[in-house]
Amino acid sequence: MTLSQQTLRELLEAIGARTPTPGGGAVAGIAGSLSAALALMACRYSSESLESLAEGSPEGDGVAGRFASSAERFLELAEADQAAFSQLQAAWKLPKDAPGREAELQRCSLAAIEPPLGVIREASSLLALSRRAAPAISRHLKSDLAMAAVMLEAAARASRWNVQVNAGGVGGERGQALLSEADALLRGASADLEEAVALCAS
Repeated sequence: MTLSQQTLRELLEAIGARTPTPGGGAVAGIAGSLSAALALMACRYSSESLESLAEGSPEGDGVAGRFASSAERFLELAEADQAAFSQLQAAWKLPKDAPGREAELQRCSLAAIEPPLGVIREASSLLALSRRAAPAISRHLKSDLAMAAVMLEAAARASRWNVQVNAGGVGGERGQALLSEADALLRGASADLEEAVALCAS
Protein backbone atom coordinates (compact mmCIF):
# COMPACT_ATOMS: atom_id res chain seq x y z
CA MET A 1 0.00 0.00 0.00
CA THR A 2 1.40 3.38 -0.99
CA LEU A 3 1.61 6.30 1.41
CA SER A 4 -1.26 8.10 -0.31
CA GLN A 5 -3.52 5.05 -0.02
CA GLN A 6 -3.24 4.92 3.76
CA THR A 7 -5.59 6.66 6.13
CA LEU A 8 -4.05 9.38 8.26
CA ARG A 9 -4.15 7.10 11.31
CA GLU A 10 -2.51 4.25 9.38
CA LEU A 11 0.17 6.61 8.16
CA LEU A 12 0.90 7.88 11.66
CA GLU A 13 1.14 4.33 12.97
CA ALA A 14 3.50 3.37 10.13
CA ILE A 15 5.75 6.37 10.77
CA GLY A 16 5.84 5.68 14.50
CA ALA A 17 6.50 1.95 14.14
CA ARG A 18 9.88 0.38 14.79
CA THR A 19 10.61 0.07 11.09
CA PRO A 20 13.11 2.04 8.96
CA THR A 21 10.46 3.25 6.53
CA PRO A 22 8.53 5.46 6.31
CA GLY A 23 11.14 7.69 7.91
CA GLY A 24 12.31 11.27 7.80
CA GLY A 25 12.50 11.47 4.03
CA ALA A 26 8.90 10.36 3.62
CA VAL A 27 7.74 12.73 6.37
CA ALA A 28 9.44 15.66 4.63
CA GLY A 29 7.76 14.76 1.35
CA ILE A 30 4.36 14.46 3.01
CA ALA A 31 4.88 17.80 4.74
CA GLY A 32 5.66 19.34 1.37
CA SER A 33 2.50 17.85 -0.11
CA LEU A 34 0.34 19.21 2.72
CA SER A 35 1.97 22.63 2.34
CA ALA A 36 1.33 22.74 -1.40
CA ALA A 37 -2.31 21.72 -0.86
CA LEU A 38 -2.79 24.48 1.71
CA ALA A 39 -1.30 27.06 -0.65
CA LEU A 40 -3.56 25.69 -3.40
CA MET A 41 -6.62 26.34 -1.25
CA ALA A 42 -5.53 29.92 -0.66
CA CYS A 43 -5.00 30.39 -4.39
CA ARG A 44 -8.37 28.94 -5.34
CA TYR A 45 -10.11 31.46 -3.09
CA SER A 46 -8.06 34.21 -4.75
CA SER A 47 -8.35 33.03 -8.36
CA GLU A 48 -9.49 36.35 -9.85
CA SER A 49 -6.67 38.41 -8.38
CA LEU A 50 -4.16 35.73 -9.38
CA GLU A 51 -5.13 35.83 -13.06
CA SER A 52 -2.46 38.41 -13.89
CA LEU A 53 0.20 36.15 -12.42
CA ALA A 54 -1.04 33.17 -14.42
CA GLU A 55 -0.71 35.02 -17.72
CA GLY A 56 2.60 34.13 -19.30
CA SER A 57 3.55 32.19 -16.19
CA PRO A 58 6.51 29.83 -16.56
CA GLU A 59 4.40 27.30 -14.65
CA GLY A 60 2.21 27.02 -17.74
CA ASP A 61 -1.07 26.09 -16.07
CA GLY A 62 -1.11 29.02 -13.70
CA VAL A 63 -0.30 29.53 -10.05
CA ALA A 64 -2.97 27.24 -8.58
CA GLY A 65 -2.12 24.53 -11.08
CA ARG A 66 1.52 24.69 -10.07
CA PHE A 67 0.68 24.11 -6.42
CA ALA A 68 -1.67 21.27 -7.37
CA SER A 69 0.97 19.46 -9.42
CA SER A 70 3.54 19.97 -6.67
CA ALA A 71 1.27 18.37 -4.07
CA GLU A 72 1.39 15.22 -6.20
CA ARG A 73 5.10 15.55 -6.88
CA PHE A 74 5.93 15.68 -3.18
CA LEU A 75 4.04 12.42 -2.63
CA GLU A 76 6.00 10.81 -5.46
CA LEU A 77 9.23 11.95 -3.81
CA ALA A 78 8.09 10.52 -0.46
CA GLU A 79 7.51 7.14 -2.11
CA ALA A 80 10.82 7.37 -3.98
CA ASP A 81 12.64 8.07 -0.74
CA GLN A 82 11.36 4.83 0.77
CA ALA A 83 12.37 2.83 -2.29
CA ALA A 84 15.83 4.38 -2.42
CA PHE A 85 16.45 3.72 1.26
CA SER A 86 15.42 0.07 0.87
CA GLN A 87 18.01 -0.35 -1.90
CA LEU A 88 20.67 1.37 0.17
CA GLN A 89 19.85 -0.83 3.14
CA ALA A 90 20.27 -3.92 0.96
CA ALA A 91 23.68 -2.64 -0.17
CA TRP A 92 24.76 -2.14 3.45
CA LYS A 93 23.95 -5.79 4.14
CA LEU A 94 26.29 -7.08 1.43
CA PRO A 95 29.35 -8.91 2.82
CA LYS A 96 32.19 -6.46 3.30
CA ASP A 97 34.38 -8.49 0.95
CA ALA A 98 31.69 -8.81 -1.75
CA PRO A 99 32.98 -7.74 -5.19
CA GLY A 100 31.63 -4.36 -6.18
CA ARG A 101 30.19 -3.61 -2.74
CA GLU A 102 31.71 -0.13 -2.53
CA ALA A 103 30.52 0.76 -6.01
CA GLU A 104 27.02 -0.44 -5.16
CA LEU A 105 27.01 1.57 -1.92
CA GLN A 106 28.07 4.66 -3.83
CA ARG A 107 25.39 4.09 -6.48
CA CYS A 108 22.67 3.58 -3.89
CA SER A 109 23.83 6.58 -1.86
CA LEU A 110 23.62 8.73 -4.98
CA ALA A 111 20.11 7.41 -5.69
CA ALA A 112 19.11 8.11 -2.09
CA ILE A 113 20.09 11.77 -2.48
CA GLU A 114 17.70 12.40 -5.35
CA PRO A 115 14.38 12.31 -3.43
CA PRO A 116 15.41 14.70 -0.61
CA LEU A 117 17.19 16.96 -3.07
CA GLY A 118 14.03 16.84 -5.17
CA VAL A 119 12.01 17.99 -2.13
CA ILE A 120 14.41 20.89 -1.64
CA ARG A 121 14.19 21.87 -5.30
CA GLU A 122 10.40 21.66 -5.35
CA ALA A 123 9.96 23.53 -2.08
CA SER A 124 12.41 26.21 -3.18
CA SER A 125 10.47 26.75 -6.39
CA LEU A 126 7.15 26.96 -4.54
CA LEU A 127 8.53 29.43 -2.02
CA ALA A 128 9.51 31.73 -4.87
CA LEU A 129 6.00 31.31 -6.26
CA SER A 130 4.48 32.00 -2.83
CA ARG A 131 6.45 35.24 -2.67
CA ARG A 132 5.10 36.27 -6.06
CA ALA A 133 1.53 35.24 -5.22
CA ALA A 134 1.32 36.72 -1.71
CA PRO A 135 0.18 40.25 -2.74
CA ALA A 136 -2.70 38.80 -4.74
CA ILE A 137 -3.99 36.42 -2.06
CA SER A 138 -7.21 37.37 -0.27
CA ARG A 139 -6.49 38.99 3.09
CA HIS A 140 -8.58 36.27 4.72
CA LEU A 141 -6.26 33.59 3.34
CA LYS A 142 -2.86 35.24 3.75
CA SER A 143 -2.29 33.39 7.03
CA ASP A 144 -2.83 30.08 5.21
CA LEU A 145 -0.32 30.98 2.53
CA ALA A 146 2.14 32.06 5.22
CA MET A 147 1.71 28.75 7.06
CA ALA A 148 2.18 26.86 3.81
CA ALA A 149 5.38 28.78 3.13
CA VAL A 150 6.73 28.09 6.63
CA MET A 151 6.04 24.38 6.20
CA LEU A 152 7.62 24.31 2.74
CA GLU A 153 10.82 25.78 4.08
CA ALA A 154 10.77 23.31 6.96
CA ALA A 155 10.35 20.37 4.54
CA ALA A 156 13.31 21.63 2.53
CA ARG A 157 15.48 22.20 5.60
CA ALA A 158 14.60 18.76 6.98
CA SER A 159 15.48 17.14 3.66
CA ARG A 160 18.95 18.63 3.81
CA TRP A 161 19.80 16.10 6.54
CA ASN A 162 19.22 13.19 4.15
CA VAL A 163 21.26 14.89 1.46
CA GLN A 164 24.11 15.35 3.93
CA VAL A 165 23.98 11.76 5.23
CA ASN A 166 23.99 10.23 1.77
CA ALA A 167 26.54 12.68 0.35
CA GLY A 168 29.04 10.97 2.66
CA GLY A 169 28.32 7.69 0.88
CA VAL A 170 28.82 9.28 -2.52
CA GLY A 171 32.02 10.94 -1.38
CA GLY A 172 34.43 13.18 -3.25
CA GLU A 173 33.58 16.24 -5.27
CA ARG A 174 30.27 14.83 -6.47
CA GLY A 175 28.89 14.37 -2.98
CA GLN A 176 30.09 17.83 -1.97
CA ALA A 177 28.57 19.39 -5.08
CA LEU A 178 25.15 17.92 -4.29
CA LEU A 179 25.33 19.17 -0.72
CA SER A 180 26.41 22.61 -1.96
CA GLU A 181 23.42 22.68 -4.31
CA ALA A 182 21.11 21.89 -1.39
CA ASP A 183 22.63 24.66 0.71
CA ALA A 184 22.36 27.21 -2.09
CA LEU A 185 18.71 26.34 -2.63
CA LEU A 186 18.02 26.61 1.09
CA ARG A 187 19.53 30.08 1.24
CA GLY A 188 17.24 31.23 -1.54
CA ALA A 189 14.27 29.45 0.02
CA SER A 190 14.84 31.15 3.37
CA ALA A 191 15.00 34.56 1.71
CA ASP A 192 11.78 33.86 -0.22
CA LEU A 193 10.09 32.65 2.97
CA GLU A 194 11.01 35.82 4.81
CA GLU A 195 9.63 38.01 2.05
CA ALA A 196 6.49 35.92 1.53
CA VAL A 197 5.66 36.01 5.24
CA ALA A 198 6.27 39.77 5.37
CA LEU A 199 3.92 40.27 2.42
CA CYS A 200 1.28 38.10 4.05
CA ALA A 201 1.55 40.10 7.26
CA SER A 202 1.23 43.48 5.54
